[in-house]
Amino acid sequence: MKKHKHFLAFTTSAALLVPIVAPVTTVAEGFPDIEGSSHEEAINALVKEGVINGYPDGTFKPNKTLSRSDVVKMMGKWLVTLGFQVPADYKSKPRFNDLTPSSNEELLKYAALVKDNGVFIGTPDANLHAEGEITRENMAMVIVRAYDAIHGTNLINHVAQSSFNKDVKDRGQAKAEARPYIDVLDFYDITNPASPAFHPKNTTTRGQFASFLYKTSNIVDEAKSEPRQESEPRQEPEPRQDEPAQETMPIPGQTPTSEPSPVPPVIEEDFEITSIE
Repeated sequence: MKKHKHFLAFTTSAALLVPIVAPVTTVAEGFPDIEGSSHEEAINALVKEGVINGYPDGTFKPNKTLSRSDVVKMMGKWLVTLGFQVPADYKSKPRFNDLTPSSNEELLKYAALVKDNGVFIGTPDANLHAEGEITRENMAMVIVRAYDAIHGTNLINHVAQSSFNKDVKDRGQAKAEARPYIDVLDFYDITNPASPAFHPKNTTTRGQFASFLYKTSNIVDEAKSEPRQESEPRQEPEPRQDEPAQETMPIPGQTPTSEPSPVPPVIEEDFEITSIE
């Protein structure tokens, strides 16, 4: 069965995307370092809507790697602009063991928000590892979980009940809990159908994130009308020896129990997010 390609026009979903990344500089004619890139359309669409901008030197740096802290702050501010509230005890009760009340204010706020809403859970040892890089499999999990939290959907259940031709051939290289999330990206062609290797263990770049975000935010599907259902409890993954322990992701539809920034940034100051007043 063919995949579903249900997407809204970008202008329709721009309200969801505006808070994702704050502009650093305005570029009217595009970025010279994204011409011909597979991410060019997504980046330009986000720039046109004022969602994301480049660096002061006029470049976008699509190959720059995202950190776990970057993602926490991005997703946290996205949720805030959509009506989610930062927990009042974000400072007195840091959500991760490697954060303290004296940690960066912005990171504390959004770490609490994304943790409490099940968007970003942390490692099995309850740490954030803010400086660590985020893998493609974990980015897939965070984005799908955020979409579900915002829309009250359960994309994993919906896709699991659908028959479609899978393009991703290296799904088996991903940790078990990430595979259903990768299936969601595959189902909606958020992954590149022409490139069967998803490379789940690789890091995530700015360009990749732009494409993931642009496509995922434009999903329109009957899954939105399906009631959320409780799924099996998530399993905590074992940290890999060759990279920082990775965050675990609850199954979409499950009530969040535990998959990004208004004060000084911590990791990537020129890739920050600005909330809409």
